[in-house]
Amino acid sequence: QLAGVVALALAFKSSSDLAAAYGIAVTGTMLVTTLLVLAMAVRGWKWHWGWIVPVFAIFLIVGGTLFAANMLKFFDGGWVPLVLALAIFAAMWTWLQGRMAVAAREHASALPIETLIGSIGPGRVHRPQGTAVYLTAFSDNAPNSLLHNLKHNEVLHEHVVLLTIAVPDEPYVAADQRATIIHLGKGVHRVVLRYGFMEQPDVPRDLARLADKGVPFEPMRTSYFVGRNSFVGAAKPLLPRWQQKLFLVLARFAANAGDFFGLPTNRVVELGSRIEI
Repeated sequence: QLAGVVALALAFKSSSDLAAAYGIAVTGTMLVTTLLVLAMAVRGWKWHWGWIVPVFAIFLIVGGTLFAANMLKFFDGGWVPLVLALAIFAAMWTWLQGRMAVAAREHASALPIETLIGSIGPGRVHRPQGTAVYLTAFSDNAPNSLLHNLKHNEVLHEHVVLLTIAVPDEPYVAADQRATIIHLGKGVHRVVLRYGFMEQPDVPRDLARLADKGVPFEPMRTSYFVGRNSFVGAAKPLLPRWQQKLFLVLARFAANAGDFFGLPTNRVVELGSRIEI
């Protein structure tokens, strides 16, 4: 951020030259904020259109007029905030589309967890004591990290937790609504933990609270298996070529799932594969 501010100050040289970019940035923010509140009034607050039209028409007319007036200074430096906004939007949209493409690839090769459980028989795999927690975005399918562990190590822990993290469209989730548990049999448990978008996930803390609900949890006998996939370009990509290349760059700087969910570093095992997008 500091480097960006210094670069803009050196490029525009004076506050008067910077005014064009500032005006479009401020009025554009006002207009976008009005549109977001409008969406919230329609989808969240369930306002009647009889209230929405007169209230937001005033804000949209004022904001739109100011933004249009400042657009006259587009070639005098007003293009700068628009280019920055477009770049940020392109990165966010590419990341969303890329994650959807990855999910499609993973879902295509996924194995239903019921099928996997049905194939587990006495003596077929080693079942060491302790609990293995597998993070997965698809609660109905066996995660790739679990399949890799079975394929290469022939190991399935005594207790297996298929953990999915859900973020509902609300800032906070009540403690009594945090977890949903389904016992699938043969020591396999499906757990969904919900966190509001204003909360910091703490998976070990919330799993420990499920011990009295049939999900065994001992911190020193629990291992967390996290998928650590690498992405490569496919011959027939699911994304436009420019989005594919941008997503591959963004994926290199993605945050580690273990750090984000508060997993103890000495109990995390990363298993992954190469996924073509």
